[in-house]
Amino acid sequence: MSKRIIILIIAIYFALCLNAYCKENFPALYKVTASKVNVRAGYNVNFEILEKIVKDENVIVVGKEYGWYKVKLKQNTPCYVSSKYVKTSRIKPQAIITGNRINVRSRPDLKSTVLCQIGSVDKVTVIEKKGGDWYAVKPPEKCFGWVLGKNLQFVSNKIPEEKLRPEPVIKKEVIEIAASESKPVTLDKQKPVSADAQAKKTKSTLKPKKAIAEKKSTNKLDAVGIIKPMGRFFGRPGTHKLMQKKKLVCYLKGDTKLLNSFVNQRVKLTGTITSAPSKKYPTVKVEEIKISK
Repeated sequence: MSKRIIILIIAIYFALCLNAYCKENFPALYKVTASKVNVRAGYNVNFEILEKIVKDENVIVVGKEYGWYKVKLKQNTPCYVSSKYVKTSRIKPQAIITGNRINVRSRPDLKSTVLCQIGSVDKVTVIEKKGGDWYAVKPPEKCFGWVLGKNLQFVSNKIPEEKLRPEPVIKKEVIEIAASESKPVTLDKQKPVSADAQAKKTKSTLKPKKAIAEKKSTNKLDAVGIIKPMGRFFGRPGTHKLMQKKKLVCYLKGDTKLLNSFVNQRVKLTGTITSAPSKKYPTVKVEEIKISK
């Protein structure tokens, strides 16, 4: 092999390494590759949907966790603050926040996901009042959403100075946050919504406990049951299994951390059957999962 070819191979190798480094260097500009994509309150499908983005739309990505990208929210995406900690004012154009560790939530509900916490250095603008207990506000700078990695494509590490999203039309109301919400929340690692909270929000259309699983097509499957870990052994068909009345429904594989968060809980899931038709119990690659009762 000539010296020139060796130099060329080394140059290509370093170029590829540099390109990979740039793609994971945040913040960065990405574009949406699917027709309609959900932006969620956390990095799995159990979290609430905050907004929807469409194909070729640009988003700013600021981080990545477990295959999900952390993105800036649209300015007209409502976030929620309890009205107990809000005082309206018509004097100043922006909110004055007098408390610390105020929870900003994904829904007007105390059991919904905390997106961030705001304090005396932050400012908030009201979009509208939701009933008598909550204010919908523009997303503070600390609040972000999450998008599944396969739905975004890297564009550039250079983010244009002009705004990528239009400013919303908002009501001319401002708020003052009067006091701190009860308990601080650790924001470093977001957790899935509790079983009770998610079950109240989920309007299940399943028939009561009769059909354990329903095939949607030759390789799709809907199933309901309780998730159990498989344990570690050679040749295991999945990382978890789905049980119904102590009987095996199917083996599961997919995002191990996500499945672990549902262990010993009753869930409804949708996935693709990856095992051969001759197998007594199918192996399912989980695509969507949520708490069920």
